[in-house]
Amino acid sequence: MPKGSPFGPNLRAFVIYLRFTQGIAFERLATLLSDLLGLDISEGALVNILGAARASFTAATAAISAKLLGGTILQSDETGLRVGKTNWWLWVFHHDDSALFVAAPSRAKKVVEDFLGDFRPDFWVSDRYGGQISWSHKPNACWY
Repeated sequence: MPKGSPFGPNLRAFVIYLRFTQGIAFERLATLLSDLLGLDISEGALVNILGAARASFTAATAAISAKLLGGTILQSDETGLRVGKTNWWLWVFHHDDSALFVAAPSRAKKVVEDFLGDFRPDFWVSDRYGGQISWSHKPNACWY
């Protein structure tokens, strides 16, 4: 067999979409692909498809982060997120046409600190939750 995946880019994109957007578990995903497409694929092959996409998503995340941290305005918010049987937080950092989501087990300002590093925007727009204030060079703005 030639080196590389025997699965084309459309199938790989479909697997990524079903797994992460629709939240379909590996066993069910393998069954679904068999039932819908007649494709017998192992859970291990599905894991390999997702693993092969990691570098591309890491590069895209770095590019979005660099764009956000290169601006003068940054907006943020957080909301609850269920991960397995545990409550986590889904943070969003965004401005204009770019957004980056960070899932974290904490709502603490450490999430913001880790995202920003040494960067401080000129303006910060948030709902004034304690973990989101005092990060900008100028006074924070509030949204409702």
